[in-house]
Amino acid sequence: MTRSRMITWTAALLGLSLLLGGCGAPPPEQSTSTKSAQPAQGQPSQAQPTEMPTKPASAIWGGAIELTAYDVRPLGNDQYKVLLQFKCLKAMKTNWAQLMHLVPANRAALSTPGEQQYGIVNWDAQIEPATSTWQPGKTYLTARSGMLSKVGAPWKIQFGMVELLENRMGGKIKEVPLIDAGGMQKLAGTQMVVLATISK
Repeated sequence: MTRSRMITWTAALLGLSLLLGGCGAPPPEQSTSTKSAQPAQGQPSQAQPTEMPTKPASAIWGGAIELTAYDVRPLGNDQYKVLLQFKCLKAMKTNWAQLMHLVPANRAALSTPGEQQYGIVNWDAQIEPATSTWQPGKTYLTARSGMLSKVGAPWKIQFGMVELLENRMGGKIKEVPLIDAGGMQKLAGTQMVVLATISK
């Protein structure tokens, strides 16, 4: 196995361990308000978005959720927002969480021991509203925002999903299979895609 594949697989495993409350970098703090103080790198905020993403996508996880559009928008002062639009393809009994890993070209941008160990900034979070409430055919929006240092540019955004088997963060999980990458680059040995690259 090459070093790059080992790093990618380790990054995926880190996301799973963080959802379980395992060792490594602490889970990212979440906020339900866009009026909260600006988060430090690795501490993204989450709020229900009102704007619509514009870049089309068609990646499907588990035959149940399709990523139909996304955007990565600069907010100023090294802050970025990732907007995601999903379509529910079938009803789900459990809740899902998103794996969002930001990988810098320059590891000097990683500030915590966990980030330095695994080579990523972690923006994982449970999807809101809960996927167990989603209705087939309807569209749902989510957003994550946080700081990404210029030192790390370019940053690659890796994205995937896990099923929360106990319908809560910290319980048992299962990685959701990527059924169709929709033309996006699939990361070898994982169920994740490269969502976008941020170049500064």
